[in-house]
Amino acid sequence: MTQLVWQTPAGSLGTVPEGVFYSIPILATSTDTVYYQLIAGALPKGMQINETGILSGIPNSKAKVQGVPSDVKFDTASKFAIRAYTKTGSTVTGFADRTFTIEVTNATIPEFTTPPGQIAELYDASLVTDIQIQYTGPDNTIIRLVSGSLPPGLTVDTTGKISGLIGITTANANYQFTLEATDGSVNGSTLRTFSIYCYSRSTLTADDTDITADNTFITADGTPILIPILLNPEGSIGTYRSDNFFAYQFQGVDLTGGAVQYFINTEIPGLTLDINSGWLYGNIPPLGINQRTYNFDVYVRLANQPDVISEPYTYSLTIIGPVNADITWITPSYLGSIDNGATSLFYVKAINSNGLALQYQLLSGSDSRLPQGLQLLPTGEIAGRVSFDTFALDMGSTTFDNNTTTFDLVCTFTVNASSVNGLVSNNQVFSIRVNRTYNEPYDNLYIQAMPPTNDRVIINSLLQNTDIFKQSLLYRPTDPNFGVAKNVKYYHAYGLTAATWDEYVASLSINHYWKNLVLGQIEVAQAKDTNGNVVYEVVYSRIIDDLVNNQDQSVSKDVRLPYTVSTGPAAGVSTVYPNSLVNMRDQVIDVVGQISNTLPLWMTSTQADGSVLGFTPAWVIAYANPGCGNQLAYLIGQEFIDQLNIIDFEVDRYEVDNLLTKNWNREEQHWGYAGNPVDPYPATLTTFDMSHALATWKNNSDVITTWEDDFNTLATWTYGTPPGTTFDGGSMQFVAPVDMYSNTNSYDKYLVFPRRNILG
Repeated sequence: MTQLVWQTPAGSLGTVPEGVFYSIPILATSTDTVYYQLIAGALPKGMQINETGILSGIPNSKAKVQGVPSDVKFDTASKFAIRAYTKTGSTVTGFADRTFTIEVTNATIPEFTTPPGQIAELYDASLVTDIQIQYTGPDNTIIRLVSGSLPPGLTVDTTGKISGLIGITTANANYQFTLEATDGSVNGSTLRTFSIYCYSRSTLTADDTDITADNTFITADGTPILIPILLNPEGSIGTYRSDNFFAYQFQGVDLTGGAVQYFINTEIPGLTLDINSGWLYGNIPPLGINQRTYNFDVYVRLANQPDVISEPYTYSLTIIGPVNADITWITPSYLGSIDNGATSLFYVKAINSNGLALQYQLLSGSDSRLPQGLQLLPTGEIAGRVSFDTFALDMGSTTFDNNTTTFDLVCTFTVNASSVNGLVSNNQVFSIRVNRTYNEPYDNLYIQAMPPTNDRVIINSLLQNTDIFKQSLLYRPTDPNFGVAKNVKYYHAYGLTAATWDEYVASLSINHYWKNLVLGQIEVAQAKDTNGNVVYEVVYSRIIDDLVNNQDQSVSKDVRLPYTVSTGPAAGVSTVYPNSLVNMRDQVIDVVGQISNTLPLWMTSTQADGSVLGFTPAWVIAYANPGCGNQLAYLIGQEFIDQLNIIDFEVDRYEVDNLLTKNWNREEQHWGYAGNPVDPYPATLTTFDMSHALATWKNNSDVITTWEDDFNTLATWTYGTPPGTTFDGGSMQFVAPVDMYSNTNSYDKYLVFPRRNILG
């Protein structure tokens, strides 16, 4: 039997709060692949363990395992045994068991802390903003009215705040009502009855008998006259910038329908309060300050009874100074380098001192230039793939200064960051260097599922599920190359030579015929940068190939039959060529060639267990922020794990992502097509502008570049300012009129398999 050694200590795995996603790996080691299963006891409800040893879930009343709701009401300790085992095929070759516990802390049932009974005495025709029902409970607790009624015009929101404008009443009345505090779970709620006594101002007369001498709410200055009300909530009306136009409207109301007028008690530089409309407006002058707050009172009175005036309503207005002081850039000016053909992970980011959300764009009117194929998104992310085509002499074979001098490969651009309201704005200059790693482009092959309608419904219901794919969990959700998948797509081969279509078709002559793929278990992998930091995580479904065993070993590329086929269209066939994905990929590479072993970052990164995945046949469902992959995988598995593997994923063709190679002459292996009137690369010689470009020839020890003339005599050329040579004062630019940013697959090419089965 295979020897297994447990690495995770037996006993407690910790305490899990109800309603919080929890994930922990259980680990045993062996020379073979280790699998895990629950063999005794019970996991906390709402949690599960998969065969890779990941224990995860959300232990709360809304968790579902196989469709059954679970509810946690008290602190509970779950004890269970996990078996780690190895297998060959379906035969277990070794196992070891270990017992663990997890404690789930209970969720607090919502409780009111405001005592029952009367909570306020109010006049009719009054504005109410400050009655708050107090309670304790989990974050998802809501308050709602279940019976009775509030004074007319008042409402209670889900946080327990009672507010509104009480209408005119004709009599004093006590309003009794019952509220519920609930977190939405079974028995997870509390009821409490309250009351508000409302006095009608019409009863505030000397002959009224309802009001007794011992009443402490109504005072001698109480009046039956309806005083106008200002509806704007008291407090700050915002922060605004000096040297700008300002306008804000106060809104008063007379419940009897009369007109009202407005007054202010403080002078604010440049602003005027219109007596009839309530607009506070004007041009705030440059105050030469960073920030100043003005506190003021506003009164409202009846236009036809000027002596009927409200109590003061108190407000504040903050004025801030220079724009640039409010934005701090947190990305460096030099963003880094990127190989031609690579997918961008670059972004720019700034923060605003007042917490305003920022959006980004290239500064209008500037000479900004991103690497060809990239685009700045409003989120600050720089999206796209860099064009393969950059400036080069003789397809890159001619270099300068031992390849240290390049032409037009450092792209400089100015980004404007601004708030949505336009009050905050700042510019910053950035640069990206393009590495001309490849002098010719390469192709990638992918396979896309084209399932029947009922399977498309399943796929769409997953990919469009915003309860699963929350924006906060996703990595670059608006970048077309990341975020959530739009369909089921499996990338089959990377870095292929951009050969002719005839060569591609020839590669399909063997090991290619129709086959069905299966979407396997949900897995998570990390993508790390050169410093070991996790950049993003991928949540993917592994592609199951029935011609590859559990050790990832493929059937042979060719298999000799025990006998020769004697009849039918395949008569005379003695050797067949199985179409495992490995064989298919090897066959294409053998015929077409491969110029790059580039793989996605997550396939080449060291994972948490120390392994490197290498090429992995997978459908990437989503890209997650660091630390969020397991939660996404759990949420997907809860609803869709049993549905994905029944998707009809029939394969009868490849697709070539031809966007960055559509202008490559596959026959002659160069950019553009000779003789084409729209050819962006006319067949003319490149010359240097001798009236501007200046080279100084020296013959000393400061040798930078060696040149050989037509007579085989040597000379040396030095440049004045290290580390590079500048031509035409830096004005020389190369912009190919191809491969601009695009998110289209309309240029991609189909390669249909010529065979329907292994015999043709």
